[in-house]
Amino acid sequence: MRTSLLFVAAVLTLVACGGVTKIGGGPGGDGGASGSSGGESSSSSGSSTGGSGSGSGGSSSSSGGGSSSSSGSSTGGSSSSSGGGLVGCPATQPMSFSPCSPVGLECEYGDSPSYGCTAHWSCGSGGWLFDDSVSTCVTGSCPPNAASVQKGQACTPDGLDCAYPQGECNCSTLGGPAEPEAGGPVWQCFSPGNCPEPRPRIGSPCSQPNQQCDYGACSGGVALQCTNGYWQRTTVPCPV
Repeated sequence: MRTSLLFVAAVLTLVACGGVTKIGGGPGGDGGASGSSGGESSSSSGSSTGGSGSGSGGSSSSSGGGSSSSSGSSTGGSSSSSGGGLVGCPATQPMSFSPCSPVGLECEYGDSPSYGCTAHWSCGSGGWLFDDSVSTCVTGSCPPNAASVQKGQACTPDGLDCAYPQGECNCSTLGGPAEPEAGGPVWQCFSPGNCPEPRPRIGSPCSQPNQQCDYGACSGGVALQCTNGYWQRTTVPCPV
């Protein structure tokens, strides 16, 4: 009887151990391991995919932003450079020998109505050149308005230019009426028809080809002609 009980207990122990072993280390265990591995694989794959997606997104963003910004800046610089100094008169005085176009273009800088009191540049085959041949600048007080200028009357100083919306007046001994008894310069005024007043700067744009405007060229002023889209100096016949 005791032997039978011991045998039964041994069998139950073996069955129990086998069951435990089968549950922990059999297909169920592999399934658990597989599930765990699958979880790791899924997690790793998800993380890797996510990283790849993020990296790709970053690359795309960087490429889009960098390329667009660089291209825009470059284009803007080229446009500004082309509009400011390579074609026509620059907005400010150019640097000597910097590129220019068209060759032969003259440009004037300054607020004075007197041609002798402004800065002059010309476009040569080697770039911009400063014209230092114009060196005489006469300054003085102009009458407050055109109505107060007494044409033909004595004035001072000789060579003074005064610009008004109605025209330009020069105090000059050149090309004017007979000098007054005391001798000396007199007021001479000019208002060329259909011409801009006060006179435009040399090199500024114009729209009527070959239009001529005489702003007292024979009395110390200047005459302009619309040449190739720009106001340029020209000559006019003066009385002997």
